Amino acid sequence: MTDLRVLAVDGVASVASTLAAREAFAVAVATDDRSLASALADEPFQCIVIEHDPPAVDAVETTRTVVDVSDAPVVVRDRTSDAAVAGEVVAAGAAGYVPASADSGTLAERVQDLAEVPSRPDGAAQRRYEAIVESLADPVWVVDEDGYSVFANEAYEEAFGYSKARAMRGDLHFEETLTAASADRIREVTEAMMTDGLERATVAVEMVTADGSVVPVEDHFAPLHDADGEFRGAAGVARDVSDRERRERRLQVLNRVLRHNLGNDLTTITGYAALLAADATTDVQRERARTVQHVAERLADASRKVRQLGAVVDHDPRDRTVVDVVAAVDSAVANVHGRHADADVTVDAPEVAHVHAHRHLERAIEQLVENAVEHGSPCSRTESGNSVEHGSTSDGPATVRVSVDDDPETGTVTVSVADDGPGLPEDERAVVLDDGEITPTRHGTGLGLWIAKWAVDSAGGELFAPELADGDGGVVAIRLDRARVDPT
Repeated sequence: MTDLRVLAVDGVASVASTLAAREAFAVAVATDDRSLASALADEPFQCIVIEHDPPAVDAVETTRTVVDVSDAPVVVRDRTSDAAVAGEVVAAGAAGYVPASADSGTLAERVQDLAEVPSRPDGAAQRRYEAIVESLADPVWVVDEDGYSVFANEAYEEAFGYSKARAMRGDLHFEETLTAASADRIREVTEAMMTDGLERATVAVEMVTADGSVVPVEDHFAPLHDADGEFRGAAGVARDVSDRERRERRLQVLNRVLRHNLGNDLTTITGYAALLAADATTDVQRERARTVQHVAERLADASRKVRQLGAVVDHDPRDRTVVDVVAAVDSAVANVHGRHADADVTVDAPEVAHVHAHRHLERAIEQLVENAVEHGSPCSRTESGNSVEHGSTSDGPATVRVSVDDDPETGTVTVSVADDGPGLPEDERAVVLDDGEITPTRHGTGLGLWIAKWAVDSAGGELFAPELADGDGGVVAIRLDRARVDPT
């Protein structure tokens, strides 16, 4: 079979390398406007893939440029996790949209499916329809400048009950789909966007379904303009957040119980244990009181980490943004120093290093640093060999080294936390490698590494533990996608 000719528009060529690794594609690369114009002029392509990673590549503007001169279907791979981008690129003429959460196989399959479909006379409009219906699980809507619907996908119909056919007829006004207060809010935000020149907005609204039910929705949308800059409507993604709000309410109850009831009881136990130790008349009594005190302190620490774990689990992995990982490292190390004043932690990092992540990244780094401080000295080993959160102690504070490696060639940033301890035992390494099931006898000895693992996973990164020779210490690292930020 002849290779499919694909043009990858990508500032760092990561999309090109992903597709070139597959035998089905012959990939050309354009990294700026000049090389894009040259590539489009030189040869026809069966598909054009644009990586949305502003400011280096703005897929919305690039899509508009491409569809004006080429009939090839356009697929946008979004690195920003901004739900409003989906509606914008489809409105601009994209035939496919692949979110940041999708893997490379999804991208390749989408490109191959579109590239193998012959062009139709109604090209762009038909491909826009196909893209929304086939590529997006979230409800997508488009309205004209008067607020009447001109498009809705199947997910919209399934979620809210308004038929796609009615939306296409243009007799469904946005006010009918919202409560009065939410409709007023949308008007206010839209007017503010037009006045301030904002490109997109996210608004919490209450959606009225076709059967009259009211559901909470997070609406991500952007205004649409014609070639002269005139307002021509809006497009967006309406995400039902009923389940998320229900989870949040349940977690609030759980957190209150853990924070208040359990926390107060453990404080009481710790206080009385200290009094018993002070009033003890024998070494045996003092030792027993101290044991009770230490166990209560460990339980209090576990309850704190359970709350953190709940916040990480409840976080929507699509809610990513650009994070300065160096600032996250500095804050995490400062938090650890607040609990371990004698900790010996050094940081080797550039001034800034931006990644695609979320607010829980700092929490993940903090857990790794604290684990290394508590259990990363050469003496930190129990009979079972555990070196992470196993309750062992050392003769002195561990020496911990945190480094940040910003690699523009691979498009990644790596945060490494190293110590002089015995390294990760097998059950903790299984957490990092996501290898095996959680069982009563194989669950890891603490919560810190689970917090780090799940926080990194939801940020779209990778937690890994390089193999080191015996005696070389231990290291756990986080690898994340690099984000380009306009220095201005």
